[in-house]
Amino acid sequence: MITLDVTPDDLVKLRFAYRPLLEIPLSYRVLVNPSFQSPYHRWIDEAYRALYANELPYLNALVPDHGYIPDFLTPTPSAKRVDIEADFAELLSTPDELIRKGISTLIEADGETEMRRFFLTYPREAVACLVEEMRGYWQRTLKTYWSRMISTLESDMLYRARRLALEGPAALLNDLHSSVTYHGDQIHIQPVCQHRSSDVELTLSGNGIQLVPLIFRGCGRMFQVDTDWPSMLAFGVHGTGLWHHKPPSQSLEMAMGAGRARVLQTLTTPATTGEVAHKAQISAATASQHLSRLAKAGLVEAHRNGKRVYYHLSQRGVELIELFERLY
Repeated sequence: MITLDVTPDDLVKLRFAYRPLLEIPLSYRVLVNPSFQSPYHRWIDEAYRALYANELPYLNALVPDHGYIPDFLTPTPSAKRVDIEADFAELLSTPDELIRKGISTLIEADGETEMRRFFLTYPREAVACLVEEMRGYWQRTLKTYWSRMISTLESDMLYRARRLALEGPAALLNDLHSSVTYHGDQIHIQPVCQHRSSDVELTLSGNGIQLVPLIFRGCGRMFQVDTDWPSMLAFGVHGTGLWHHKPPSQSLEMAMGAGRARVLQTLTTPATTGEVAHKAQISAATASQHLSRLAKAGLVEAHRNGKRVYYHLSQRGVELIELFERLY
C-alpha cells in the first residue's frame, strides 16, 4: 500500500488537469489486456480495424498488459492541455537520465527485452521513434474521438470541482476510486495492478496534487509519487466508454420506453433531476419518476452533494447501454 502524508497546503492546492498523451499508453493497454476491455467494445473494434497490419514495437515494449509504465510516458500534466503535438514535443525533450530511469524500473518489474535495451543505450533515438509511432497510433485510433473525449473529461472535472467546493477534499478524494481513501491527513492507495508490492510511505512537499481524469482507466486509477515529477492521482471518469455513444437506439427505446432510454443516456456524467429533465427535454416530475424506476432496477445510483442529489450510471447501466450498442 502507498501512504501519502499530506499537508494543509497540499489539500489547498488540489488541481484538475488532463492531457492527451496519457490516453495513448492507457488505451493501448486496453487493446492488449482483455480484462480492461469491458467499457470500450465499440472503440476496440474500430481500433483493431484501423491498426490492421500496423506493428507497434515501441509501444509494445513500453506498455505491458499490466503493471508499471515508464513515468516519462505518463508525465503529470501541469494544466489542461488539448494539443497532442505539444505533448509530443515535451516527450521529445525528456532528459536522457529520466528515460533510462523509467526503462530500468520497467525492466526490473517486467524483464529485459532487446527493445528496452535499445532505449537504455540510445534513449534520444528511441524516444524519437516512439513519438513517430505514437503519432500514427493517435491519428488512427483517437484523433477522431478527441473532441468528445474532452467534453467527457470537462464534465467529470466540473462534477468533482463542485464536490470539492461543497463538501471539501475528503469527500472528493474518497470518491475517486475504491482503492483510494483519505483519512487523518493521509491518502492511502491500495495496490490493484501496479508494480509496487511493498508498503511505501511518502510525505508530499506542500506543492499540491494534480487530479487527472482519464477516459482509458485500466486498473481504475494511476498515481505518480516519484520526486522527479509533480504528484498526480489519475482516475477513470464517470461513464467511461460512453464518450462515443450515439443517441439511444430504437431497440433500446423499444425495450425500456423512449423516456427512460433518453434519461439513461443523459447520465454518461452525473446530473441532478433538473439537469436530466433539461437534457432529455421532459418535465422534472417525469425525470424524477424515470430516475426512481431506473434506480430500483439497479441501472442508476444516487448520491448527495451538499443540498443536491446527483444521479449516475451504475456498472449495470453502463453494461446495458453497451449491450444494445453491440447487438443493434
